[in-house]
Amino acid sequence: MNAIHSYSYKPKLCLVVLAIGFFLACASLMSYEVAYGDTEVTINRLVELGPDVSKIVFMLLALFSFGLVAYAIMAVRASLMPDRNIVISSNHVSIPDSILRRGSIDIPLTGITGLSLKADRNSRVLHIQHRAGTTKATQRFFQDRSHFEDFLAQLQIAVRG
Repeated sequence: MNAIHSYSYKPKLCLVVLAIGFFLACASLMSYEVAYGDTEVTINRLVELGPDVSKIVFMLLALFSFGLVAYAIMAVRASLMPDRNIVISSNHVSIPDSILRRGSIDIPLTGITGLSLKADRNSRVLHIQHRAGTTKATQRFFQDRSHFEDFLAQLQIAVRG
């Protein structure tokens, strides 16, 4: 595979560590409420939860927060891996698989049927439609906006050529 262009594609370590801290604090608070709290919860004077039901709600929130911490730990692992790059070669584009796996997805340039750019609040996501489905490339995993813009331009040129 002779790489024409290569772009680093990793979660930002600082943001992931902040997410771990935040969700650990949430999980700790919810766990404390499950263990020691016996208060009733009222939501907008419409829904009243007794002590037993509120413990179940707090337990579910704690489990959800611990799940997000586990996912963020996987993101830390992915951000520390040295070989997470998007590579555009002369005949295919290679995009790292999800943060849960080490592999990558190789998409032949001739198999790309469409490119669509969707904007979120803080980022943009490129949807690459190909014969096997759709693969996403998220702007926030690139080093900065200019790397994403360059990747997008180079990919469009490679698909046309």
